[in-house]
Amino acid sequence: MLTVLGLGGLISLGLLSGGPALLLGAIILTFLLFGSRAGVVAFLVSMIVMLAVYGLFASGAIVLQIEPSDYIASLSTWITRLAAIALVAAMVGFSISSFHRMLAGALNRERHERATPDGLVQSAPAGILFLDQNGAIQRSNRRIELLFGYA
Repeated sequence: MLTVLGLGGLISLGLLSGGPALLLGAIILTFLLFGSRAGVVAFLVSMIVMLAVYGLFASGAIVLQIEPSDYIASLSTWITRLAAIALVAAMVGFSISSFHRMLAGALNRERHERATPDGLVQSAPAGILFLDQNGAIQRSNRRIELLFGYA
């Protein structure tokens, strides 16, 4: 949604619009919600689109239909810009909060797993084998399974 709003503002009003800020918000959210690869793709696509829109403005294919000073002094412009900034801030804040809750849950699960004796054995950085009196393997941890390729 932010990307569509940002592109629409950029195409209709160029850099006078809040389009670049909305695109930045969309890029940040993409990084937070979908990881670095998707965030880099969103960044590159946004930069390509911004350069294309610049080219359209520079060539005269897109022309502003309003006087920039009238646009900047307009109350509706300021209200729209403030609403867009508030929307971006709220979405980024919500995403960071969700990301924080997800990390906290993963950390609590890890702490709980390590708190049990079996959890300590499984999370040990070294491979551990449990053998019986005859030397037969009774149990192992994940690290030893990774080292020898058995699961």
